[in-house]
Amino acid sequence: MRDTYHDNAIHLASVEIDDLEVTYRHTKQSLRGVTDYDKDGNYAWNDGRYAPSSYRYSSKAWPHRHTRKYSGLLHGEHIVPIHMVTKKWFDMIRDGYSKKAQREFLDLHLEVIWITIDEMKKLNQA
Repeated sequence: MRDTYHDNAIHLASVEIDDLEVTYRHTKQSLRGVTDYDKDGNYAWNDGRYAPSSYRYSSKAWPHRHTRKYSGLLHGEHIVPIHMVTKKWFDMIRDGYSKKAQREFLDLHLEVIWITIDEMKKLNQA
């Protein structure tokens, strides 16, 4: 599923950048969707059956990776905020980067790490 989302994103890159910027919020949500599924198309977000093969975990979150539902226990955090990935991707489109380079960028930067709720609270205090 991740590859399909990447294919869709790269296809979007072939339209006018102005159109993507007008639909920024929805384009950003579409990119976020890349991180919701495992390689087999299973909805992995917040699901311990599929998430461990799709995400990274902090050392404190690691023991809970197979818990059926992470709600109230773990928090998924994008390693690079989606708005930053989206803005940089738009810059790449504008600057004429190849589809291959764009795809490599998206694949590298659309990454999630699961952390504990306590770790999330510490991040939010910073």
